[in-house]
Amino acid sequence: IEALLKAADKDERLLLNAFLNTGLRDGEMAHLTYADIDAHNSLWSVKPKNGHNLKTKESQRVVPVGEWLTKKIMDRKAANNRKDSDLVFPAPQGGVDGHLLRVVKSVAKRAGVEGRVDDHKFRSTAITIWLRDGRTVPEVMSYVGHKSPVTIMSYAAKVNLAKRENRQLVTKAFDRFRAVGD
Repeated sequence: IEALLKAADKDERLLLNAFLNTGLRDGEMAHLTYADIDAHNSLWSVKPKNGHNLKTKESQRVVPVGEWLTKKIMDRKAANNRKDSDLVFPAPQGGVDGHLLRVVKSVAKRAGVEGRVDDHKFRSTAITIWLRDGRTVPEVMSYVGHKSPVTIMSYAAKVNLAKRENRQLVTKAFDRFRAVGD
C-alpha cells in the first residue's frame, strides 16, 4: 500500500485512498458524486444511479470515511469549481470513468508492485483493517455491502493473533479490570 501511495501523483493517491478507505467496488467509485458525500459527518453513500445498478440490495449503504480524506476530496471539489452533481473521479474527457482500475494498475507498475492489484484487493485490505481494529462483522458487512457474514468471516479468520499488536487490540478492552480486587 505504501509503495503504491508513494508512486502515485496527487489525484491517483486520492483514488487509491478512496478505494482503500471505503472498500467501494470500481463501479461504485466510478459513479460516486460529490452529492454522495456528507462532508460534515464524513459519510459516503453508495446508491443506485442512472446507468449503474448495485450488486445487491445490501450494496446500498453509507460508509464512514476518515475526515482527512473527505476534506481532501472536498478541497479538490472547491479548487476545481465542481458541483455536487459532478463525479468525484470522472474520466479524463468527462463522464463516468469505466477504467479506474487501469489507473490503479498503472500506479502499481510504476511502484514495482506485482501480483493482484485491483479494487477487490483494496476491499479485502479495508475489511481486514476494520476487523483488526475491532469493528464487528455486522458493521463491516454494512460498510462493504455484503449480505452474508460468511464472506466477512473468511477475512476474520486471517487476523493473525500471533502478532502482539493484534492480541493487544483484542484484550485492551479488559485492561480496566486488571487491578479490581487486588
